[in-house]
Amino acid sequence: MRFSTSTLLLTLFAIVRAEVASDFEEWPEFPTQADEWFHHHHHGTEWDGDWPGSPTTLLTVTTTGDDCDPTETSEADSQTTTKVITQTASVSTTPVSTTPVSTAPVSTASSSSTTPESSTESSTATSSTSSSSSTDSTTYSGRGTYYEPSADACGTSSTADDYIVAIAETLYSSLGESNDGISSACGKSITASYNGNSVTVKVVDACESCTDVDLDFSPAAFKKLADLDVGELKIDWHWD
Repeated sequence: MRFSTSTLLLTLFAIVRAEVASDFEEWPEFPTQADEWFHHHHHGTEWDGDWPGSPTTLLTVTTTGDDCDPTETSEADSQTTTKVITQTASVSTTPVSTTPVSTAPVSTASSSSTTPESSTESSTATSSTSSSSSTDSTTYSGRGTYYEPSADACGTSSTADDYIVAIAETLYSSLGESNDGISSACGKSITASYNGNSVTVKVVDACESCTDVDLDFSPAAFKKLADLDVGELKIDWHWD
């Protein structure tokens, strides 16, 4: 059961009056004036009278639950400080590391090394791949035939018994010619061999049907390599 505010205050003033009446000269009028003030206040009318001198003692009434007994305290004790503790939840958020993972690219470079094939030139040149366009000491391989000499391209005249040879017309021209059309190969010597036989001959003429590595001998020179009946030989030769 709870008491109304007016009833509670009236009870408190009555208690105060009994305790402090001896300390205040104006107090004999207080009960009458207080009762009259409470009467007006309770019925909603105005109070025009002067309030008598009042004690300085302050009261703090604490009511808890159904316990309506007033509690008297001094002014110093009437100050109650209520601290409201606000708990602030501090959430520390550690960001997730998003450092990208470094991925080393896979090497796809091919380290294969290509060793060029050895192209060591054989000391013996073949008729299909070699050229005797110079008068160096290279050995060439080609066909060996014979012909009946007469007036020579080099401006001389030879017979079947002379050890002479005609070189390919293309080779004859490529080696250079003088103002009168005589090749610089004229008079140079060549040594040819076949089947263990050899012969040294002098260039005096040009052969229209020969390739650069072919030689056309006089009959006497051809017989030094083989019988005339063989007709054509596979020879090796070089410039002397």
